[in-house]
Amino acid sequence: MPNTLGNGEWLNVGQSLWSENGQTEFKMQHDGKIALYVNQECVWQNTAEQRDDVKGLHMQEDGNLVL
Repeated sequence: MPNTLGNGEWLNVGQSLWSENGQTEFKMQHDGKIALYVNQECVWQNTAEQRDDVKGLHMQEDGNLVL
C-alpha cells in the first residue's frame, strides 16, 4: 500500500494512499472528490459537488498539488 505521492506522480480516480497502519485512507473517488477515511468511515471530502471529468490528483514537479 503506497503512502506517499512523489513529485510528478498521479493519484488516479479509484486509487488511494494509506497510512502505515492501514487505518487511514486518502482516496481519489470516482465522483471526482478526494476524501479521507478513518477506519472505513469518511471524515472529510474536499467538496459536496460531484464531477465526472476529473482525471485524478497530480503532484506537480514543482511540489504543487492540483486536482
